[in-house]
Amino acid sequence: MEAVGQLAGGVAHDFNNILTVMTGHCELLRRRAPDDTTTRRSVDTIRTAVERGARIAAQLLAFSRKQTLEPKVLDFNAVVTETENMLSRLIGERVRVSLDLDPDLGLIHADPGQLEQMILNLVLNARDAMPRGGQLTLATRRIDVKDRSHEWSVELGAGSWCMLAVHDTGVGMAPETVARVFEQRSK
Repeated sequence: MEAVGQLAGGVAHDFNNILTVMTGHCELLRRRAPDDTTTRRSVDTIRTAVERGARIAAQLLAFSRKQTLEPKVLDFNAVVTETENMLSRLIGERVRVSLDLDPDLGLIHADPGQLEQMILNLVLNARDAMPRGGQLTLATRRIDVKDRSHEWSVELGAGSWCMLAVHDTGVGMAPETVARVFEQRSK
């Protein structure tokens, strides 16, 4: 694991150097592009992707223990919306994406890069389950746990929690996978 961590740290460092060059050139192009042009929107899209790449590099550095995670107070609905804006390029034209966001969700305390990575992993899994296309819905909900009567309350305990649900019209999981879906790995 230590060797993997060192490798991840080295890759993240090199990746950050590449992203720095890309960021500089995006800024130069943006300054030269007239307002409200397709070119400027394209440069902004590239810049957003570079920023996401930087967050992934930060996760690699966190994994390699060269950088700690940076939890912040966030609007989770905003994180989901921003991530959804990039999804169409990743999942293709045959998958339709919709959002069902709880307006009363409130704020959360989490690392934004970790949240984006979680959303992307779930969405890419859903995409892979829909090889011929389909519907994908990202839903947020506020869950208030007052007692242990809910199946998730054993893990969460009492309090207000934020939930993200990813629904798709894909083929589903094999029965043997469903039977193991909530198994915990030993640490």
